Amino acid sequence: MPACRLCLALVLVGAAGCVERFIDFRVHELAGVRVTRIDGAGFDLRVRCQLENPNRVAARLTGIRFRSWTGPHELGTGQLSEGLQVAARSRFQLEVPVRIAYEALPADFPQRVAGGWLELRTEATFHAQTSLGAYDMRVVSEGRTRISEALQVAVQGPFTGDAVRVDSVALDGVGLRRTRLRLRLTARNRFAFPVQVRRGSFALAINGTPFGKSSLERPLRLPPRGAQSLDMVIDATHGTVGAAIVAMMGGEPRFHVTGQLEIEPLGGVSRVPIDVQADSSVFSR
Repeated sequence: MPACRLCLALVLVGAAGCVERFIDFRVHELAGVRVTRIDGAGFDLRVRCQLENPNRVAARLTGIRFRSWTGPHELGTGQLSEGLQVAARSRFQLEVPVRIAYEALPADFPQRVAGGWLELRTEATFHAQTSLGAYDMRVVSEGRTRISEALQVAVQGPFTGDAVRVDSVALDGVGLRRTRLRLRLTARNRFAFPVQVRRGSFALAINGTPFGKSSLERPLRLPPRGAQSLDMVIDATHGTVGAAIVAMMGGEPRFHVTGQLEIEPLGGVSRVPIDVQADSSVFSR
């Protein structure tokens, strides 16, 4: 009898050893990033991570949340509202939506994205429901990812909307052959680091009629989370801008300024387009 019991015990131990253990998901690579939306406060970044489910069972992932860092600096957080079905023994892509505020970018961000690359670490936490049970999981994707395309949008985005505005347009001289306007813009820097402006070129139209062109008189520095005035003089001949002058004197001019700022390269981005409008309230004769 004791021998039979020992035999049964060995059989049970052997059977227990055959029960499959759920293995943690594996991270294969940080596939890339892209900017999907920008506004005055920040931008939405989607980080693509390639993962693997090495188990013989499928899993349903829910409660998926993310956090992203560059070095010790946390950039932002995000979550997926819908669950994700993952096949057994498969690789799959997890697209991480992360909201990044301009003010969350660290002061050393220009150095971190030199050459258009960024060291990025993204942590995903989620609940995995499988036929073997339910598991709370945490995976970390990290690596050096190409970010030039995303930066093109993220750097130019803060200079749209009310970040650049027309403060004033004033008559600075009316002669027999030429009219001179003095134009003042204000540019706001939403980043936590300074932006060095090397040059700026601008064109002014009044009520849709081209008036003239100008450029910055000197390089300037936009302070971190601060603003700086941009002053310029625009000359135009009466023959080419008669309609614009009539509009100004009539009291209802609308001003449209286009151009670009050339900045010290930020992750490969060196030009920021400008496109702003203003009504007659900024005009003084």
